[in-house]
Amino acid sequence: MASMKKEILPLEITGQFPRLVLDYLSARDDMKPFYDYSPDLKGLKERIEELKSRSFDRAVLTAELTDQHKETALTEAQEKNLQALADGSGYTICTGHQLCLMTGPAYVIYKICSVIALSKELEAECNGEVRIIPLFWLASEDHDIAEIDHFSLFNKTLKFHSEHQGAAGHMSLNGIEHIITELSEILGDSDGAAQILATLRKVYDPSLNLAQATARLLNSLFASEGLLILDADRTSLKKIFIPSIKKELKESFIEKAIQPTLEMLQNRGEKVQASPRGINLFYLFNGLRSRIIREEELFKLIDSELQWTMKELMDEVDAHPERFSPNVLLRPLYQETILPNVAYIGGPGELSYWLQLKGMFHAVGMKMPLAVLRDSFLFMDERSEEKWKSLGFEVKDLFKSEDDLHKAYAICNGAAEVDLIKEKESLIHHFDKLIEKSLTIDNGLAQFAKGERQRLENAVDTLEKKMVRAEKKKHTDALARISQVKEKFLPSGLLQERKENFIPIWMKLKEDLIKVLVKNSEPLNPGLKVLRD
Repeated sequence: MASMKKEILPLEITGQFPRLVLDYLSARDDMKPFYDYSPDLKGLKERIEELKSRSFDRAVLTAELTDQHKETALTEAQEKNLQALADGSGYTICTGHQLCLMTGPAYVIYKICSVIALSKELEAECNGEVRIIPLFWLASEDHDIAEIDHFSLFNKTLKFHSEHQGAAGHMSLNGIEHIITELSEILGDSDGAAQILATLRKVYDPSLNLAQATARLLNSLFASEGLLILDADRTSLKKIFIPSIKKELKESFIEKAIQPTLEMLQNRGEKVQASPRGINLFYLFNGLRSRIIREEELFKLIDSELQWTMKELMDEVDAHPERFSPNVLLRPLYQETILPNVAYIGGPGELSYWLQLKGMFHAVGMKMPLAVLRDSFLFMDERSEEKWKSLGFEVKDLFKSEDDLHKAYAICNGAAEVDLIKEKESLIHHFDKLIEKSLTIDNGLAQFAKGERQRLENAVDTLEKKMVRAEKKKHTDALARISQVKEKFLPSGLLQERKENFIPIWMKLKEDLIKVLVKNSEPLNPGLKVLRD
């Protein structure tokens, strides 16, 4: 396995993580109303004990997972995980994501590696008394096609054009061959390209739908780690969720349950990540996913003439539960209803809306699982690091603004001292003495003196800016290199993992990809993991 050095940078210095999540991870006292279990080993063990007292329809869950994995031979780890789910000794740690083409941004792969790493850590901590099972939840019912039909790498975006409008999991892959062809042209004969392209051609079979292809891809990468992949868009699983579907339709309980939490967040000055609706359910029919609304005594769809009375809708839920699809706020409850789940691992945006949901779980007599931040990685190649260091910077300096980096370089490498802080302090000190002297003569000079003092400060600042600007002109090439390195690792100001696909890292690490990521994942030790050759 490829050996890599790891450095962990504090999340705070990156400017990439919301204050709410940072406060949660630092265990601030004022965050305790937003969760049931602390995101640490103690909280994980407490959650397992609570799950032991609950009942789950493990037979249905195991049968569904077994059926969905029948296409490929199960690995030994997957077989053991399925058996543990069936006999009651197994508990899951899960993550999920939209069905992005080729997984979309690299962090989707990082999420899964975080799940696997934490599953191993917790199982070892429990001394084998329980089995902890990594599981990926396919968000196959999501219908935001424009968010998932493309992926980017090497500053190029590849897009699969489709007229599909309903649940993404049902989207046909007819015509997907042109994406593989485009990718082949980009990768060329580079090392590792042939094996990757062969895998993707097998995975993205035009006869499959997007859910099936995504499951195939993830299974090809993670089966040896025991990952189970679940598409919950199934009648057998929706039947288990019928009580909560009916409760939401009858009572609109989610909006009421989480409103106090939303008010607490707003009082903290936080942005509400996902706002509840009167009814947080969609209806799947005729290839569409339409939102259910209530108008007086009737239930309707926002883009259809279909309507029901309360009794008719309850009968419809009993007869066709598979037609009712939870939205982003209700989906976590569906997940926790069918899975014996210890923790959910998500990104900063996901944790922001999970921290809204404690009241929803309590409204149905459940506790909220642990919400754990996924790992973030930055791969620093030797050439880029040498270039960056030769400019006088450390890795952590990547997160400074481009203007600040340029200014710092110009000041450090200038022929003359262009930082006028000391001079300004000296001038202001002497001017303040003049002000004191003038006030002993006439107190009426105070306002005039204040204005003149400000003009003096402004004049020094303006001179300093002109000196820095002049110095920058002498270092055009160096400043361009600063911008190039920064843009490489923070494209458009975002972590690379949020823009670029994982294929370049796959090409670099080849068959060691997953092992390296899992080995270096530490979701209970939050920080940006910088990996070097």
